[in-house]
Amino acid sequence: VNVANRLANITLRPANIYMAGEIKSLWMVLLVFAAGILVLKIPSELYWQKDSGFLSRLPLRGRSHFYCALKNSAKSCFWLFLPFFSTVVVYYFCSKDVSTSLKQGGFGVSIALSALLWGLASSVFAGMIVSSSQIQSAINSMGGEFSAPKSSWLGILPGLAGVMVMAAVLGGAGWAMEEKVALGSIEMLLGPLLIGGVAAGVWSYFMSDKELPPAMREVSALDREILAFVERAGPSKLEGIFAKMFSKGAAGLALSHKDATLLRRRFPLPLFLFFLFIGLFWIGLLVGGDFFKSWGAGFFVLGVLVIAYLSFCVWRDPIEKMRYLKTLPLTASDMFKSKMAFVVLRSGLFLGLTCIAWLVLTGAVMTSLLTGVVSLIFILGASYVFYRVSV
Repeated sequence: VNVANRLANITLRPANIYMAGEIKSLWMVLLVFAAGILVLKIPSELYWQKDSGFLSRLPLRGRSHFYCALKNSAKSCFWLFLPFFSTVVVYYFCSKDVSTSLKQGGFGVSIALSALLWGLASSVFAGMIVSSSQIQSAINSMGGEFSAPKSSWLGILPGLAGVMVMAAVLGGAGWAMEEKVALGSIEMLLGPLLIGGVAAGVWSYFMSDKELPPAMREVSALDREILAFVERAGPSKLEGIFAKMFSKGAAGLALSHKDATLLRRRFPLPLFLFFLFIGLFWIGLLVGGDFFKSWGAGFFVLGVLVIAYLSFCVWRDPIEKMRYLKTLPLTASDMFKSKMAFVVLRSGLFLGLTCIAWLVLTGAVMTSLLTGVVSLIFILGASYVFYRVSV
């Protein structure tokens, strides 16, 4: 029996230590994705349930909609964070480290609560923007690159809240893993996040009676397209410049403008993710070290894939109807050039804002330039493949 116990200690102890180390790496990944998905899921719990259109026509108080969204979001929060808390339990049994396990659990609870509160508050505020004609007039007067259908605010504001919560996870996870805090101190990260989340949640609760009923009705009307006009946001000035550079004739220019307009209306979330991954890549650059090698590289790849996905969308329904496209007085080559205006602009913005920052902050000249060139070749190659398959 003694020999068996010693053999078990010799074989199982290193395995437990190795498993604990692997769980520490998995731990942060699960927490980041759980927080981000929860915040982005809350607007659908509030505005896009199966019976939301019916409920928007009933004389209900806004707090009734708020309670319903809170209940559904709390259920989603439980299921999304369950894998994370399961890894904390497994880590405890592998490492027998009570202090670190309690830190991980407490950190996870703080992030879950913050994601829930900020998600609800940003969704209510986005609904207020959608239903307010005065706010919409002020936004439309600015115009420019960020012009978009007003329903896109239901994805933009929760997306920004999600970025804030995920940045807190990436910056403060070192504290919960007995390592150095990447951004400031844990008090400076979690304190404002939790206090601001509670304040924003209380604000959204008291504003729900006034703001949610008209927001629910407006979103329902937008979804069913029963408005007096079709809402559209045309190309920005920068998109117009690139369209003139690449397009041939009036038909090619109209094709580029149509693509930019429909992409803003039909795919607001990928366009927002385009800027989101640039911001997350910059966070990775500022933190540096192993954090940048693992997370920064991942966000860069996701940004490249978003651009490739958008280059696919310009050749597919609902952006393009090929039987109508072939009736235009344009050759296949001219069609490709007109549609490439959008792809080249987004590729240039993304690769310029990421690779140049990478070059300046790290001094990795060859690595940043080679990464930018390879990414550009990949995006252009994917666009050409989509063009050949479609035409």
